[in-house]
Amino acid sequence: MLERYKFGRKCQSEGESFSKFLADLHRLIKTCGYYPACEPTIIRDRIVIDIRDEDIREDILKEPKLTLTQCIEICKAGEAATSHKSSLQPDRVSNITTSQTVKARKPGKCRYCGQMHVFIKENCPAWGKVCSACSGRNHFQSVCKRQSASHKKMKPKVNKVEDISEPLVSGDESGSSTEWMNGVIDNFLHERAVKCRMLIDVKAVSFQIDTGATCNLLPVRYASNITAYGGTLTMWNDAVTCPVGKCRLKLVNPRTGKRYSVEFIVCDDDCKPLLGFRASQQMGLVTIQEDQFERVASVNTETYSEVFDGKLGLLPGLQTLKVNPEATPRIMANRRVSVNLRPALKNELDRME
Repeated sequence: MLERYKFGRKCQSEGESFSKFLADLHRLIKTCGYYPACEPTIIRDRIVIDIRDEDIREDILKEPKLTLTQCIEICKAGEAATSHKSSLQPDRVSNITTSQTVKARKPGKCRYCGQMHVFIKENCPAWGKVCSACSGRNHFQSVCKRQSASHKKMKPKVNKVEDISEPLVSGDESGSSTEWMNGVIDNFLHERAVKCRMLIDVKAVSFQIDTGATCNLLPVRYASNITAYGGTLTMWNDAVTCPVGKCRLKLVNPRTGKRYSVEFIVCDDDCKPLLGFRASQQMGLVTIQEDQFERVASVNTETYSEVFDGKLGLLPGLQTLKVNPEATPRIMANRRVSVNLRPALKNELDRME
């Protein structure tokens, strides 16, 4: 799908000749896996959509039964006519005297990036970027008008996707029939949300990163090959909901091109796409600094206060242990585990701890 995504995003850039644009389309389509008989039609459609010259596009659309050969001939003829027309125009620059000067634009403070530069969008560092506060385009979080002043001080500027470094070939499979969610499915706190953009079948989907969730969520409109799921979802307020099912999909990071295989729990379209703690950590979106704190067991001491009161408990009755004094102590080696089972064994021991 990444090759098809690159082919679909290919447009004729400014100053690029039609011959080079056509050659790039032929080169990119070879790795897309399209049926060979359909390739001429697909290339023809890409030319009509992505060619820069509007006059040439109008000439192409006049043909009722347009073939790829006719399309290429019209484009080459139009490009040649444009080139000849520009060469036949009079030299207007020769009339400019040395006393005439071009008035330069003065730099100023940009309201989109907060920096000083000339007011041209190509010079703005925020042009084409996504705000980490409101997910809007072409501005930075520091000048975002949608966030409150207090939130602006509390929330640091973060890069949501560029630090992903390792592929993921697993989901948040905790082995439990109940998965936990940090927020209510249909009511996320958008002003606090940290989101990243991933591609599912070339479709861009914004995922919220939720470190309090033990699973990954996906609306049913993005899911495919849904299988049955017998568990339940428990919210932070103990509300319980039953999902539609589960599925495993391929995710592509548009920044690095890395692919990930992630298991999702599929819910109604009212829910928001979400990446849980384990998936976010494996993808490098969240990093736990183990050397900066002392880890404690995630046990609710208030619920089991009689166990954690600091006193030792007693078992009822009197127990005795009889040992054969003639028995010889023996030291036995650890039982061997297959190499391919060691990661699963380690995960199970960590879960039991």
